[in-house]
Amino acid sequence: LGGLFRSRTRRRMSGLVLLEHLASLIEGVSSKPKCVPDVGILKDIESDINALMTEMKEKSGSPPKSTASLECVSGLGTLILNPHISQNLLLKSLDLLEYFGKDDKICEAMCTELKVMSSLNILLSKKSSEVCVSVLKLVQTLTYGKQNSRSSNWIGDIVEYVINEILSGGRSYESFELCLEVLANVCSRDMAVQAFVKELPSVKALQRKLLAVLAEEKINAIILSLYILCVLFLDEDIGNRIFNSGNIEQTFHLVFSVLCSSHGDFVGTRYAVDLFVHLLSCERVQEAIVKLVLCMIIVTTE
Repeated sequence: LGGLFRSRTRRRMSGLVLLEHLASLIEGVSSKPKCVPDVGILKDIESDINALMTEMKEKSGSPPKSTASLECVSGLGTLILNPHISQNLLLKSLDLLEYFGKDDKICEAMCTELKVMSSLNILLSKKSSEVCVSVLKLVQTLTYGKQNSRSSNWIGDIVEYVINEILSGGRSYESFELCLEVLANVCSRDMAVQAFVKELPSVKALQRKLLAVLAEEKINAIILSLYILCVLFLDEDIGNRIFNSGNIEQTFHLVFSVLCSSHGDFVGTRYAVDLFVHLLSCERVQEAIVKLVLCMIIVTTE
């Protein structure tokens, strides 16, 4: 009866009150990392997470703008490393962190002062494939379209992890694609991160792997590989060979086939746009486009 009463009470809580309740519960567990948490409290945390996620999805809202959101995220960053929580609670906690990460300010805090990324690095090195996929999804959310500074303590470990996974083919195709996404994200806006990747002993192996992916039939993986090659090596010899006037038409045909048809899903479409925009910044590619357009005009008029 007590559980039923708590469940009904939880459903009547507003999002902010529920968040504050959850933050308080997590703080109680996180403040004693060496102690085995009470099973009842862990169940209450899981129920609160379920109720909060349900309410937010129903309202299609963003996380409440309050200190409770940051307190909750900070506590979750510690909770996910607790060896006594179940995998189910761990996965739900990662889902909630991903939800919080969609808010720009909370996302920035997660990548800096809240040390969440350090916890995610630890999980990647220790946990099962299912957990690693959830972690990679979260990292992808936190890094897409963001300025990821090389000075951040976590970024070197993340980069080395995803490159190793890419070279090995990943634990599954899903994890392989997510690793490509994460690498594309962290390299896209920071030249220091790009330089770090280029200085790794595995950079030549990475180039060969990305080139090999281009010969496969997975559209998303091809787009992601082209984007990474473009961001890292556009002005180098390998970039000159891939993105030259002789094959730029083929590259654009692939990009537009993804954008204008069902060949690609949301992931493919998003990175196809990013690839197109990045290529347009290159003078060599601009000249190739002009020549291509002129040729099309001549053929049409004839």
